[in-house]
Amino acid sequence: MKPTPPDLCSHRSTLLMLSGVLFLLLSVFTLASCDISDANKADEVPEPFEFSLSPQSAEVIEENNRFGVSFYMEAASGNLQKNLMLSPLSASAALTMLLNGAEGQTYTQIRDMLGYPADLDIADINRVYRDLVKQLLEADKTVKLSLANSVFYHHVFDVKPAFTDALKAEFDALVQDLDFSDPRSVDVINQWASDNTNGLIESVLNELTPDLVMVLMNAIYYKGDWTNKFDESATQDRTFTFLDGSTAQVPTMSGEVTARYTSGEGYRVVELPYGRRNFSMVIVIPDDHAFESFMNAFDGEEWLEVTRRLGNTNEWMAADVYLPKFKYRTNSFFLNETLQNLGMQQAFEGGAADFSALSDTPVFVGFVKQDSYIDVNEEGTEAAAITTIGIRVESVGPEPTKPTFVIDRPFLYGIRERTTNTLLFMGHVVDPRTE
Repeated sequence: MKPTPPDLCSHRSTLLMLSGVLFLLLSVFTLASCDISDANKADEVPEPFEFSLSPQSAEVIEENNRFGVSFYMEAASGNLQKNLMLSPLSASAALTMLLNGAEGQTYTQIRDMLGYPADLDIADINRVYRDLVKQLLEADKTVKLSLANSVFYHHVFDVKPAFTDALKAEFDALVQDLDFSDPRSVDVINQWASDNTNGLIESVLNELTPDLVMVLMNAIYYKGDWTNKFDESATQDRTFTFLDGSTAQVPTMSGEVTARYTSGEGYRVVELPYGRRNFSMVIVIPDDHAFESFMNAFDGEEWLEVTRRLGNTNEWMAADVYLPKFKYRTNSFFLNETLQNLGMQQAFEGGAADFSALSDTPVFVGFVKQDSYIDVNEEGTEAAAITTIGIRVESVGPEPTKPTFVIDRPFLYGIRERTTNTLLFMGHVVDPRTE
């Protein structure tokens, strides 16, 4: 007989991280462990794909993971009363593209924030990114994972070819010039967002303001089935306790599934795999009534310790898991303050930002934002995120003087077919009152 599951934890939030594995912090789970069983069918699952990474690449990824957790925790610190999801991998990809256009202290601040070692030049950084993405996309063919990059810029804005060439070659980015004064251009950008998130994120911008000259974008889409799916018939309403102590009945999946688990001071952890187990969801469950204090204290080093302990568990075990179904989206979550607090400051300062590798025109970062979506159910998880970086000119200057014509005297006119210059009508007016 299996042990009776304990009461559900009383906290609510989510944390997602994608950088080799899918990172998600979420606040509802009960676990009763047992030895591996025939029902687990773990032996039928192919072995995980083995990544081939140089020691240098492995170091970069570990440091980038630290950034990812710090990035999320900083963003979440003032938003603990509502659901939130961000993609550190998407943010890192977009900011690495931006790094290709930076120089001087602006470059150094972005590089250090992302965790790239000082002895790597931009070519090395691009190579590490490219190699990681290539292997991520190959890791598990049963999981749908796509990453796409794009650069849209105002057609009159002077962009250095070396910058766009690097983004095409190293990030496989779409580079397209648009007339940002044409309202239809925003539709082109939003269509790209929809196309690269399987329609989950249909719009990221409402308008292109006069001072906006470039938009850098990364889109990530993920769809993976659990290695052991939850039986839909076992999903039942169970009590969920909110931060304020109130409760409600919520649809909760349950079942014996493949898992790894560990614990730390003030929390427990369970890891649920997708497909061939290259990708997984890591769920951290703080102790009762400790969610906010836990979130305020958790950092990148603690996350690395959690994943190290999980990584040292060589055998997947069976666990009884009770996990609420959830689905929500985060619209236009602006990250300027988050990134400034993490050390990327000069990039946002007009007059100080140095993006001279991008353009000779003085520009700065006007905004960095994310839009995201996630759906977790019995089959698995579908998630998407888009990071959008808006580049602005420091001064748009006065609007061009428009010509003025005052028709206040007799005039001649003609009506023609313009492409052939065929004259259809010609006339003159000396008194417009005459019928």
